[in-house]
Amino acid sequence: MRHAGWGNSPGRERGAIILTGSTQELHGYWLQTIVQDTLFIRRLRERILFVNAWNEWAEGNHLEPDRHWGCG
Repeated sequence: MRHAGWGNSPGRERGAIILTGSTQELHGYWLQTIVQDTLFIRRLRERILFVNAWNEWAEGNHLEPDRHWGCG
């Protein structure tokens, strides 16, 4: 699942997918939903949640504080 604020246009000549409108609140809601699914729907042995970022700053895809979002 991808959250808003993602795009693959740098690697594609045509047919790129660009998702916009990311906010801290939307990301928090998305993450909360995934956590609830993991806790309440998955079996104990399946309760694993991976958070991934490729740290491609040019695409805004990183898990570090930045000037725009701070520590949010």
